[in-house]
Amino acid sequence: MEPIREQTQNSEQTPAFKLLEDLFLAEARLRRFQSKETSDGVLYHRSASSQSDFCRVAEKLLLHVPEIIYEHGHDDSGNILHAVCDIGTKGMAEIVIKVLEEKGVMGSFLDELDERGRSPIGLAALRKDIALLELVASPFDSKWIDHVALVAEKGKAPQLEVLLRGRRHNSMEPPLPLGVYLLAARSDNCVPIWNLLVQFDQGRVRWPLVLKRALESRDLPATRRILASYPQQALGDQEELLKITKLAVKLSKGPKGHHYRDPTGRISMEIERLILYHMVQNLELSVLKVCWPGGTDSKEFGLGLDLQNPGDWKWFCRMVKTAAQEVESWQGKKHEGDATNNLGERASPARGTNNRRSFYNVEFHPYLKSVTIPDLDQFRNHECAAEVSHLFGNEVKHILQWLRLVKGVKEITKVRVLDSRHQPHSQEAIEQAISGLEIGELDWKRLDLSTRVVRNAAGVHTLHLYGSGSWTPIDHWVGKSGLELLAATVRRADLVLQDSVSGICRAQLQEQQKMISNSLSGEGWNPGQQTGAEHRQFWVQASPWTITRRAEMGEKPGLVPEGRETVIRLGRFVPWYQKIHRKEQGRPTRVAIIDSGIDLGEFQSARDVSGDTFCGGSWWLSAEQHGTQMAKMITSIDPCCKLWIAQVADDRTSITIEAVALHRAIEEEVDIISMSFALNETNDKLQNAINLAHSSDIVLLCSTADEGENRTRAWPASFRSTLAIAACNDAGEKLGSSTSAAQYYFRGENVLCESASGGIRKAGENGAGGDGGGSGEMISGSSVATAIAAGVASLCLACCEIDGIRLDVRGKDQKVRDLFDRAKEGKYVCPWMLFGETARGDQDYMFLPVTGESVTGEYY
Repeated sequence: MEPIREQTQNSEQTPAFKLLEDLFLAEARLRRFQSKETSDGVLYHRSASSQSDFCRVAEKLLLHVPEIIYEHGHDDSGNILHAVCDIGTKGMAEIVIKVLEEKGVMGSFLDELDERGRSPIGLAALRKDIALLELVASPFDSKWIDHVALVAEKGKAPQLEVLLRGRRHNSMEPPLPLGVYLLAARSDNCVPIWNLLVQFDQGRVRWPLVLKRALESRDLPATRRILASYPQQALGDQEELLKITKLAVKLSKGPKGHHYRDPTGRISMEIERLILYHMVQNLELSVLKVCWPGGTDSKEFGLGLDLQNPGDWKWFCRMVKTAAQEVESWQGKKHEGDATNNLGERASPARGTNNRRSFYNVEFHPYLKSVTIPDLDQFRNHECAAEVSHLFGNEVKHILQWLRLVKGVKEITKVRVLDSRHQPHSQEAIEQAISGLEIGELDWKRLDLSTRVVRNAAGVHTLHLYGSGSWTPIDHWVGKSGLELLAATVRRADLVLQDSVSGICRAQLQEQQKMISNSLSGEGWNPGQQTGAEHRQFWVQASPWTITRRAEMGEKPGLVPEGRETVIRLGRFVPWYQKIHRKEQGRPTRVAIIDSGIDLGEFQSARDVSGDTFCGGSWWLSAEQHGTQMAKMITSIDPCCKLWIAQVADDRTSITIEAVALHRAIEEEVDIISMSFALNETNDKLQNAINLAHSSDIVLLCSTADEGENRTRAWPASFRSTLAIAACNDAGEKLGSSTSAAQYYFRGENVLCESASGGIRKAGENGAGGDGGGSGEMISGSSVATAIAAGVASLCLACCEIDGIRLDVRGKDQKVRDLFDRAKEGKYVCPWMLFGETARGDQDYMFLPVTGESVTGEYY
């Protein structure tokens, strides 16, 4: 093969080459008049006419001036093949290719690049003439990937189809580079391009990696289109998704300072928002909790109040009351801010999202997976609901407004409400409740709901309507105004006609069902339950809606018997410790509680409590009292500590510790983990998580099984790196239900846990940090002893810091073990032996001196 460049004397255009280019252009104009351009920008030749005069002249020119083929007179020193692919036609290309093949230089000319790095095939790929590209495209194209990427970025699906068609691809070859998919995302025609690429790759494309690459390059259009077109594929791999979310949060936070003012920072924050939004739309709540990074600013993905066995309804009563008060307070501050603005003054800072203070120290993501409300009839029939009877008919309104106004929620994928059958929310209250919210599915079980309730919502994709059998609401639903409201807001309507109230005959229900179907079909709505359809859909069914039986009246907690001994005899020491801790501004001990969640309303202050849920509920609004009781015991002993709550079950009988909860506790940099439960068996993930926590210098306190000597091994208490705790009575004698295999005994019999003010106390007197008010109940068991042990351990670590006691290389775990050993009699730990039972002077040490040492000596 002859060297191309050496054949050329110069790169200037000769008259012969100029004439050849003019012939190319003339032929192209002629063919354009004889062609039709399709909607996707492709030229289709109406007739396959014989060779034109321009082609015959070009053929003779090449025959008489053969050296012309070696000239580089086209734009940017392009060769003759560049010229014909750039401005010529298929007919001209056939003539040029025939000459080049005869000279044996076709391959070299095809691979040659001009000064702008363009190849002949690349130029043809950008043309509308598909026939030309089909002619020059080669299965042996050395720049094939570059050409595929070029047409993918330009959104030229027909050209891409030609390039892919001429290339055989089998499962043994690697898939296309991720960059090709990212370049396609920049095109407005990306979906057809992606479909062609996926088909060629035989479905082997790794969409999570494509999304990650888009995130790394902060490519907002690509991220948006990937998530809109392939959300399930891009978010389906949990391991890769966790990496993606961590990277998104990291880039969004950016450097310290006003990151939102930086254009790159704003793009990163928008990408994080997009990923969060599509995760909420497409993934289950349990996956969301695992795959979205937590940390100190962990937020909730939902509000689940519809519990199977709520028991005492005080938690819900408190929730409704608090929501109503905080919404009223927020609206009052908003009006004050508006009035200030009207006077031309600076707006009140209370209007800002970051300044919305709430009793419940929990934050929500702007997009929630679900909000579920319990049976309101069951709640209202409980005696505790009397104190909020003035809010009946507005409970859900206050909760949804609280989420939107106080917590900054913008969109909820599904809202499910089981309204009262006897005193339901009014139409106006429901309209106010969902006003300003984007709701994916609104399932508000209230009979004969008007479609007008959705008019002020930001949007409702699916609306459930329940009919009582009366014709009046049906006439409204299918009437002109009703249909207009549905068409303006709703994409799907599910209508349920029930016959359990007035004994409507079946024939009438069927007539109503037919009327609704005909009316909606006539307006362009499609019947059926298909998902993902582009057109509006509806579904009508006739089925009974069973009335919920009135709930049994709740029982009052038993009154606390008098004459109980104070558990740890620190009633005077703890208030003095609080005073010194505030004065010294000591670092609070961080205690993690892995349990059934807590009722945050039971605490006087929620500022030092945070947490996360690993079972789909709400860690801060648990109806099960076990976790709340354990938390209150710990804070009554060390009121200066900070709690991190990990909810791993809805009730204490179903607790199954998840290794991910332990990993999150490690990430939260806690000092102590309290686990007041005992499992029958263990696994490698749990053991590895326990070992990691121990190596991270975390004190692990675990409850043993309350089955006496019948079960001496329970998990995680049987791991060597944990402190196994069992219960004893006030004399230090092991309870019959406890095991002697435990390392330490703590008081765990008839311990009083207050229900409203916190503490472990003797009836009628102040306890360890309690205020003496409120009622409570007596509880017993190793779980109680474990919580007390965690409180004492927290107090020990805090006092070590105040006294300036440095922890040696053995760390916190060994220090707590040493202090417990110092204060024990047998296995019974007596905390008052460490701290004393009275307050002391401000200059005194927190720990009592070891026997035989002076008060000013070493304290351990």
